[in-house]
Amino acid sequence: MLKLRVVERIRFEIWELDYECYREKRNDGVQVVDTSAVEASFSKGGQSIFFLDKGHFVKDGTYPGDPLARISAQPKRVSCGPGEDVALHVVVENLGDTVFNIASHPLGGFFTLGGHLRQGTTVVDNDLFHEPLPSDVECGGNCSLECTFRAPEISGDYVSGIGSCDRRRGMTRTAWV
Repeated sequence: MLKLRVVERIRFEIWELDYECYREKRNDGVQVVDTSAVEASFSKGGQSIFFLDKGHFVKDGTYPGDPLARISAQPKRVSCGPGEDVALHVVVENLGDTVFNIASHPLGGFFTLGGHLRQGTTVVDNDLFHEPLPSDVECGGNCSLECTFRAPEISGDYVSGIGSCDRRRGMTRTAWV
């Protein structure tokens, strides 16, 4: 036999707010949570329980898992004069478990495409270019973009390295193409 005695009626409020909405409201100077309601719940005695629902967890530049990209560039070989502009068509395939997000988050971390330049084993330019991705690249997805950089002023044979770059942590993988 079940005996049930109701001592006090439970009252609760739910504030539904995702992180992006929270940030926008804070930037607009809006008080996001009714702090007087929170204070009132404490003053009534008893127990108050608050839940923070962050929504579905996504591994991205802020909270990465194992980012991995296959990067290919065309043309494979370029012949140009010193100081001339060089254009590459680059395809980035997301093979890892981390979304390549393009928006900066308050906690940091977003992806761009970065390039290095070396001659033999010597790195000539560790920051050859940085190009933003055109959109977020979901796991299993891809994007393509045009990257332009200036050739070195000194003639010679060079190799470019292109990698997905998490702007908080630095280059994650480099594919020498």
